[in-house]
Amino acid sequence: MDTARISLPQGRPAADIIELSDGFVIVLDLPGVSRESLSVELRGTELVVRGRALLAREPGRKPLHLEFGDAEFVRSFTVAHTVDREHIRATFRHGQLELFLPKSTHGQPRTIPVASADTQS
Repeated sequence: MDTARISLPQGRPAADIIELSDGFVIVLDLPGVSRESLSVELRGTELVVRGRALLAREPGRKPLHLEFGDAEFVRSFTVAHTVDREHIRATFRHGQLELFLPKSTHGQPRTIPVASADTQS
């Protein structure tokens, strides 16, 4: 039997986006992806996640037909102006990438204390 391999298009991992009181969480499901193969970049208002999933190769096994395996992916998200871009965090655990995008406090109402101009002698 001849060995066949289907060319896989770039994948698009599933993502959940959740709003919290202090920010937004994006969770991407990335089975087969290692932390070392991931990159997360912020380009202006675009957050870009890239990575590569590698199929584990077992000695003594010769693949005859593969419909999943090595694949690259790119996923991008538009970052709202309400996000504090300097404090975005990324955590990778058990095949899931979690991005935390904190809400900016800039522009939020705040109380400004009023000092007395009177000087005491």
